[in-house]
Amino acid sequence: MKGSKKPGRLELLAWLNGIVEADYPRVEQLNDGIGYAQVLDALYPGIVPLIKMNCTSHSVYTKSEEDCVRNLRMVEAALQRLKAQRKIDSVKLGRGKFADNMDFLQWLYGFYEENKGDTQERYMAHQRRAEALSKQRGGQLAPHLVPNHPAEQEPGSDLQSQRVYQLRDLVSSLEQELTNQVSNYRILQEDIQQVEEERNFYFQKLRKVEDMCSEYPDSPCVAQVMEILSATPEEFLPAK
Repeated sequence: MKGSKKPGRLELLAWLNGIVEADYPRVEQLNDGIGYAQVLDALYPGIVPLIKMNCTSHSVYTKSEEDCVRNLRMVEAALQRLKAQRKIDSVKLGRGKFADNMDFLQWLYGFYEENKGDTQERYMAHQRRAEALSKQRGGQLAPHLVPNHPAEQEPGSDLQSQRVYQLRDLVSSLEQELTNQVSNYRILQEDIQQVEEERNFYFQKLRKVEDMCSEYPDSPCVAQVMEILSATPEEFLPAK
């Protein structure tokens, strides 16, 4: 990502995954707050109380929005302690929308680059998570927080493999979305067909009433019925 002022989604994910020794496949899943917290922890050890954060196997794929927001509030508090110019909406980020998390991820990248200094010491992100979890009541780290080879990973390494992994996940998501859209389209078509059948049913009823009324043109009741049938609803009248 050197020389890129505005890195894209894949580059940013590879950058964050490299620093925090994780495998976040999508920007939206950063809403668990762990990745954000550990980027700050890499810059300022202990600025975020990792021991209080939920990074168990239920924190992303089956997480509740409440768990995400609780984690993100600790990130928010850390930024306030650092007197950072950036303010975040923990509730909004916790909903897992791409635009909100991408915006904060871009800012976090710039903040890290400005404050990382010249230190070359490696941040032991996986070890930090494991130590924090061991002091909690138990549980296992979420799958995306357990890298295959944490000791071999370096920040920003193996970008091509990361891209392939993320693109596969994106294709899978798009296929699922397409399947859902096709299913919704079929349901909509069935609804339209049902409405058309109901329309035809009542239209035939009205035609029979109209034919019957034409047989008795001089009846006062028939005249009223015909007036009702031929009346134009107000919403269909031309604007004055």
